[in-house]
Amino acid sequence: MIYQKNGICVSFDDGTKFRLDPRTYSPGEINLISHGHSDHLPTRCNGKSVVMSDVTQALLKLRKCAEADILSHGSVRALDAGHVIGSHMFFLDGDHTILYTGDFCTKEKFFSRGAQPVDVDVLIVESTFGSEEYIFPETKKVAAQIQESVAACIENDESVIVLAYPFGKAQELTHLLRDYDPFVDSGIFEINEALKDFGYKFRHQLFDEMSIKESREPFVLITSRRAKQLKAADEQLGGKKRTLAVSGWAINSGFKYFQGVDYAFALSDHADFRDLINFIDRCNPDVVYTCHGSAKRFARLVRDHLGIEAMPLERGQHFLSNYA
Repeated sequence: MIYQKNGICVSFDDGTKFRLDPRTYSPGEINLISHGHSDHLPTRCNGKSVVMSDVTQALLKLRKCAEADILSHGSVRALDAGHVIGSHMFFLDGDHTILYTGDFCTKEKFFSRGAQPVDVDVLIVESTFGSEEYIFPETKKVAAQIQESVAACIENDESVIVLAYPFGKAQELTHLLRDYDPFVDSGIFEINEALKDFGYKFRHQLFDEMSIKESREPFVLITSRRAKQLKAADEQLGGKKRTLAVSGWAINSGFKYFQGVDYAFALSDHADFRDLINFIDRCNPDVVYTCHGSAKRFARLVRDHLGIEAMPLERGQHFLSNYA
Protein backbone atom coordinates (compact mmCIF):
# COMPACT_ATOMS: atom_id res chain seq x y z
CA MET A 1 0.00 0.00 0.00
CA ILE A 2 1.22 3.48 -0.86
CA TYR A 3 -0.33 6.68 0.43
CA GLN A 4 0.55 10.24 1.35
CA LYS A 5 0.23 11.35 4.96
CA ASN A 6 3.11 12.70 7.03
CA GLY A 7 5.30 12.16 3.99
CA ILE A 8 4.74 9.08 1.85
CA CYS A 9 4.03 5.71 3.43
CA VAL A 10 4.96 2.44 1.72
CA SER A 11 4.08 -0.90 3.30
CA PHE A 12 5.05 -4.41 2.22
CA ASP A 13 3.05 -7.61 2.76
CA ASP A 14 5.31 -8.71 5.62
CA GLY A 15 4.21 -5.65 7.62
CA THR A 16 7.37 -3.58 7.06
CA LYS A 17 6.48 0.09 6.70
CA PHE A 18 8.62 2.87 5.30
CA ARG A 19 7.93 6.57 5.83
CA LEU A 20 9.53 8.71 3.11
CA ASP A 21 10.41 12.33 3.97
CA PRO A 22 8.03 12.54 6.95
CA ARG A 23 7.30 15.89 8.55
CA THR A 24 7.61 14.26 11.99
CA TYR A 25 9.30 11.00 12.93
CA SER A 26 6.93 8.04 12.56
CA PRO A 27 7.44 5.41 15.34
CA GLY A 28 7.39 1.75 14.39
CA GLU A 29 8.36 2.49 10.79
CA ILE A 30 11.58 2.87 8.80
CA ASN A 31 11.99 6.64 8.36
CA LEU A 32 13.95 7.91 5.36
CA ILE A 33 15.06 11.50 4.65
CA SER A 34 16.06 12.23 1.06
CA HIS A 35 17.98 15.49 1.51
CA GLY A 36 18.65 18.58 3.59
CA HIS A 37 16.13 21.12 2.30
CA SER A 38 14.01 22.47 5.14
CA ASP A 39 10.73 21.22 3.65
CA HIS A 40 12.08 17.65 3.63
CA LEU A 41 13.62 17.61 7.11
CA PRO A 42 11.42 16.35 9.96
CA THR A 43 10.63 18.72 12.80
CA ARG A 44 10.95 16.07 15.52
CA CYS A 45 13.25 13.05 15.48
CA ASN A 46 15.74 13.54 18.33
CA GLY A 47 17.40 10.35 19.50
CA LYS A 48 15.93 8.29 16.66
CA SER A 49 17.54 6.37 13.80
CA VAL A 50 16.88 7.48 10.22
CA VAL A 51 18.05 6.36 6.80
CA MET A 52 19.87 9.39 5.38
CA SER A 53 23.28 10.58 4.23
CA ASP A 54 25.91 11.98 6.57
CA VAL A 55 25.48 15.40 4.94
CA THR A 56 21.73 15.33 5.57
CA GLN A 57 22.40 14.30 9.17
CA ALA A 58 24.62 17.38 9.65
CA LEU A 59 22.05 19.68 8.04
CA LEU A 60 19.28 18.23 10.20
CA LYS A 61 21.24 19.37 13.23
CA LEU A 62 22.15 22.75 11.72
CA ARG A 63 18.78 23.67 10.22
CA LYS A 64 16.32 21.96 12.61
CA CYS A 65 18.42 21.69 15.80
CA ALA A 66 17.61 17.98 15.78
CA GLU A 67 19.91 15.00 16.10
CA ALA A 68 19.38 11.48 14.77
CA ASP A 69 21.55 8.45 14.10
CA ILE A 70 22.07 7.09 10.61
CA LEU A 71 20.22 3.81 10.08
CA SER A 72 21.07 1.12 7.55
CA HIS A 73 18.32 -1.28 6.47
CA GLY A 74 18.68 -4.41 4.36
CA SER A 75 15.69 -3.54 2.18
CA VAL A 76 16.87 -0.01 1.38
CA ARG A 77 19.54 1.06 -1.09
CA ALA A 78 20.47 4.76 -1.27
CA LEU A 79 21.30 6.22 -4.70
CA ASP A 80 22.56 9.66 -5.72
CA ALA A 81 19.58 11.90 -6.48
CA GLY A 82 21.70 14.61 -8.14
CA HIS A 83 19.53 17.27 -6.48
CA VAL A 84 21.74 18.87 -3.82
CA ILE A 85 24.84 17.75 -1.93
CA GLY A 86 24.02 14.60 0.05
CA SER A 87 20.65 13.99 -1.63
CA HIS A 88 19.44 10.41 -2.04
CA MET A 89 16.87 8.45 -3.97
CA PHE A 90 15.74 5.28 -2.18
CA PHE A 91 15.38 1.83 -3.77
CA LEU A 92 13.12 -0.42 -1.69
CA ASP A 93 13.31 -4.17 -2.24
CA GLY A 94 10.50 -6.31 -0.87
CA ASP A 95 7.42 -8.00 -2.35
CA HIS A 96 8.19 -5.76 -5.34
CA THR A 97 10.79 -3.12 -6.10
CA ILE A 98 10.05 0.57 -5.55
CA LEU A 99 12.14 3.63 -6.32
CA TYR A 100 11.38 6.89 -4.53
CA THR A 101 13.20 9.73 -6.27
CA GLY A 102 12.56 12.53 -3.77
CA ASP A 103 13.63 15.76 -5.47
CA PHE A 104 16.11 14.76 -8.14
CA CYS A 105 18.05 15.92 -11.18
CA THR A 106 19.47 13.79 -13.99
CA LYS A 107 21.79 16.45 -15.40
CA GLU A 108 25.47 16.50 -14.47
CA LYS A 109 26.02 19.55 -12.30
CA PHE A 110 28.68 21.07 -10.09
CA PHE A 111 28.73 18.40 -7.39
CA SER A 112 26.95 15.43 -9.00
CA ARG A 113 26.91 13.40 -12.19
CA GLY A 114 23.11 13.26 -11.97
CA ALA A 115 20.56 10.65 -10.93
CA GLN A 116 20.70 7.36 -12.82
CA PRO A 117 17.61 5.26 -13.63
CA VAL A 118 17.15 1.73 -12.30
CA ASP A 119 14.70 -0.94 -13.39
CA VAL A 120 11.78 -1.10 -10.92
CA ASP A 121 8.21 -2.31 -10.56
CA VAL A 122 6.90 0.90 -8.98
CA LEU A 123 8.26 4.43 -9.34
CA ILE A 124 7.33 7.30 -6.99
CA VAL A 125 8.58 10.40 -8.78
CA GLU A 126 8.54 14.11 -8.06
CA SER A 127 6.73 16.29 -10.61
CA THR A 128 7.79 19.83 -9.66
CA PHE A 129 8.39 20.70 -13.31
CA GLY A 130 6.05 18.07 -14.74
CA SER A 131 4.65 20.15 -17.58
CA GLU A 132 5.78 20.48 -21.21
CA GLU A 133 6.88 24.12 -20.97
CA TYR A 134 9.62 23.31 -18.48
CA ILE A 135 12.61 22.40 -20.64
CA PHE A 136 15.82 23.79 -19.14
CA PRO A 137 18.91 24.84 -21.09
CA GLU A 138 22.15 22.97 -20.54
CA THR A 139 23.79 23.63 -17.17
CA LYS A 140 27.15 24.60 -18.68
CA LYS A 141 25.49 27.13 -20.96
CA VAL A 142 23.55 28.78 -18.13
CA ALA A 143 26.63 28.77 -15.88
CA ALA A 144 28.62 30.56 -18.58
CA GLN A 145 25.85 33.15 -18.99
CA ILE A 146 25.83 33.84 -15.25
CA GLN A 147 29.61 34.27 -15.20
CA GLU A 148 29.52 36.57 -18.23
CA SER A 149 26.77 38.75 -16.74
CA VAL A 150 28.56 39.09 -13.41
CA ALA A 151 31.86 39.89 -15.15
CA ALA A 152 30.18 42.59 -17.24
CA CYS A 153 28.68 44.20 -14.13
CA ILE A 154 31.97 44.18 -12.24
CA GLU A 155 33.76 45.66 -15.25
CA ASN A 156 31.13 48.40 -15.29
CA ASP A 157 31.91 49.12 -11.61
CA GLU A 158 28.60 47.65 -10.49
CA SER A 159 28.32 45.24 -7.58
CA VAL A 160 26.12 42.18 -8.00
CA ILE A 161 23.55 40.82 -5.54
CA VAL A 162 22.67 37.22 -6.34
CA LEU A 163 19.45 35.80 -4.89
CA ALA A 164 19.42 32.05 -4.31
CA TYR A 165 18.15 29.33 -1.99
CA PRO A 166 20.53 28.97 0.99
CA PHE A 167 21.14 25.26 0.37
CA GLY A 168 21.74 23.88 -3.08
CA LYS A 169 21.77 26.85 -5.41
CA ALA A 170 23.87 28.99 -3.04
CA GLN A 171 26.69 26.42 -2.97
CA GLU A 172 26.64 26.08 -6.74
CA LEU A 173 26.86 29.85 -7.13
CA THR A 174 29.57 30.19 -4.49
CA HIS A 175 31.58 27.68 -6.51
CA LEU A 176 30.69 29.23 -9.87
CA LEU A 177 31.65 32.77 -8.75
CA ARG A 178 34.62 31.76 -6.59
CA ASP A 179 37.03 34.04 -8.48
CA TYR A 180 35.23 37.02 -6.90
CA ASP A 181 35.62 35.63 -3.36
CA PRO A 182 31.91 36.37 -2.92
CA PHE A 183 30.24 37.61 0.23
CA VAL A 184 27.48 35.29 1.49
CA ASP A 185 24.82 35.84 4.13
CA SER A 186 25.07 34.15 7.52
CA GLY A 187 22.72 31.28 6.65
CA ILE A 188 24.66 30.37 3.52
CA PHE A 189 27.97 30.82 5.35
CA GLU A 190 26.95 28.32 8.05
CA ILE A 191 25.95 25.71 5.48
CA ASN A 192 29.12 26.22 3.42
CA GLU A 193 31.24 25.85 6.54
CA ALA A 194 29.38 22.69 7.60
CA LEU A 195 29.97 21.14 4.18
CA LYS A 196 33.72 21.63 4.53
CA ASP A 197 33.68 18.69 6.96
CA PHE A 198 32.67 16.50 4.00
CA GLY A 199 35.41 17.67 1.65
CA TYR A 200 33.63 20.54 -0.06
CA LYS A 201 35.71 23.72 -0.20
CA PHE A 202 34.26 27.16 -0.81
CA ARG A 203 35.94 30.52 -1.32
CA HIS A 204 33.60 32.95 0.40
CA GLN A 205 33.40 35.80 2.91
CA LEU A 206 30.78 36.32 5.58
CA PHE A 207 28.77 39.42 4.70
CA ASP A 208 29.79 42.25 6.97
CA GLU A 209 28.45 45.79 6.80
CA MET A 210 31.75 47.33 7.85
CA SER A 211 33.66 45.49 5.14
CA ILE A 212 31.19 46.77 2.57
CA LYS A 213 31.53 50.34 3.84
CA GLU A 214 35.29 50.19 3.60
CA SER A 215 35.35 48.55 0.19
CA ARG A 216 36.14 50.70 -2.81
CA GLU A 217 35.72 47.84 -5.27
CA PRO A 218 32.54 46.29 -6.68
CA PHE A 219 31.71 42.96 -5.06
CA VAL A 220 29.45 39.93 -5.34
CA LEU A 221 26.95 39.08 -2.59
CA ILE A 222 25.05 35.78 -2.62
CA THR A 223 22.03 35.92 -0.35
CA SER A 224 18.77 34.13 0.34
CA ARG A 225 17.04 37.51 0.47
CA ARG A 226 17.72 38.33 4.11
CA ALA A 227 16.11 41.75 4.45
CA LYS A 228 18.65 43.29 6.80
CA GLN A 229 21.60 42.37 4.63
CA LEU A 230 19.92 43.46 1.42
CA LYS A 231 19.07 46.80 2.99
CA ALA A 232 22.64 47.28 4.22
CA ALA A 233 24.01 46.51 0.77
CA ASP A 234 21.51 48.86 -0.88
CA GLU A 235 22.46 51.71 1.44
CA GLN A 236 26.14 51.35 0.60
CA LEU A 237 25.73 50.83 -3.13
CA GLY A 238 23.04 53.27 -4.10
CA GLY A 239 22.44 52.77 -7.81
CA LYS A 240 25.74 51.05 -8.49
CA LYS A 241 24.45 47.51 -8.32
CA ARG A 242 22.66 44.84 -10.29
CA THR A 243 20.45 42.06 -8.95
CA LEU A 244 20.37 38.53 -10.29
CA ALA A 245 18.08 35.60 -9.43
CA VAL A 246 18.70 31.95 -10.21
CA SER A 247 15.88 29.40 -10.25
CA GLY A 248 14.25 26.82 -12.47
CA TRP A 249 11.16 29.03 -12.40
CA ALA A 250 13.12 31.63 -14.37
CA ILE A 251 12.08 29.68 -17.46
CA ASN A 252 8.84 31.69 -17.10
CA SER A 253 9.13 35.08 -18.79
CA GLY A 254 7.46 36.90 -15.89
CA PHE A 255 9.80 35.53 -13.21
CA LYS A 256 12.32 38.37 -13.49
CA TYR A 257 9.65 41.02 -13.04
CA PHE A 258 7.93 39.15 -10.23
CA GLN A 259 11.25 38.91 -8.38
CA GLY A 260 12.14 42.52 -9.15
CA VAL A 261 15.63 41.72 -10.42
CA ASP A 262 17.73 42.82 -13.37
CA TYR A 263 18.65 39.33 -14.56
CA ALA A 264 17.16 35.86 -14.10
CA PHE A 265 18.66 32.53 -15.10
CA ALA A 266 16.97 29.14 -15.37
CA LEU A 267 19.40 26.98 -13.44
CA SER A 268 17.55 24.23 -11.57
CA ASP A 269 18.33 21.41 -9.16
CA HIS A 270 15.30 19.48 -10.43
CA ALA A 271 14.64 17.33 -13.47
CA ASP A 272 12.82 19.17 -16.24
CA PHE A 273 9.89 17.70 -18.16
CA ARG A 274 12.00 15.96 -20.78
CA ASP A 275 14.32 14.49 -18.13
CA LEU A 276 11.35 13.26 -16.10
CA ILE A 277 9.83 11.44 -19.06
CA ASN A 278 13.16 9.92 -20.11
CA PHE A 279 13.94 8.82 -16.56
CA ILE A 280 10.58 7.11 -16.15
CA ASP A 281 10.92 5.39 -19.51
CA ARG A 282 14.37 4.02 -18.60
CA CYS A 283 13.17 2.80 -15.18
CA ASN A 284 10.54 0.76 -17.03
CA PRO A 285 8.01 0.69 -14.15
CA ASP A 286 4.61 -0.98 -14.28
CA VAL A 287 3.04 1.88 -12.34
CA VAL A 288 4.07 5.46 -11.55
CA TYR A 289 2.96 7.62 -8.65
CA THR A 290 3.54 11.37 -9.04
CA CYS A 291 3.98 13.79 -6.14
CA HIS A 292 4.65 17.50 -5.60
CA GLY A 293 4.03 20.28 -8.09
CA SER A 294 2.03 19.34 -11.16
CA ALA A 295 1.21 15.84 -9.91
CA LYS A 296 -2.22 15.46 -11.55
CA ARG A 297 -1.18 16.95 -14.87
CA PHE A 298 2.08 15.03 -14.96
CA ALA A 299 0.36 11.70 -14.24
CA ARG A 300 -1.83 12.27 -17.29
CA LEU A 301 1.19 13.22 -19.41
CA VAL A 302 3.03 10.06 -18.33
CA ARG A 303 0.05 8.01 -19.51
CA ASP A 304 -0.12 9.96 -22.78
CA HIS A 305 3.62 9.89 -23.57
CA LEU A 306 4.60 6.46 -22.27
CA GLY A 307 1.40 4.45 -21.97
CA ILE A 308 2.30 3.60 -18.36
CA GLU A 309 -0.30 3.51 -15.61
CA ALA A 310 0.23 6.69 -13.56
CA MET A 311 -1.66 8.46 -10.80
CA PRO A 312 -1.01 11.38 -8.46
CA LEU A 313 -0.34 10.85 -4.77
CA GLU A 314 -2.51 13.21 -2.80
CA ARG A 315 -3.08 13.57 0.91
CA GLY A 316 -5.69 11.09 2.15
CA GLN A 317 -5.55 8.82 -0.89
CA HIS A 318 -4.73 5.13 -0.38
CA PHE A 319 -3.51 3.05 -3.30
CA LEU A 320 -3.09 -0.70 -3.49
CA SER A 321 -0.42 -1.33 -6.08
CA ASN A 322 -0.77 -4.06 -8.66
CA TYR A 323 1.29 -6.26 -6.36
CA ALA A 324 -0.52 -5.71 -3.04
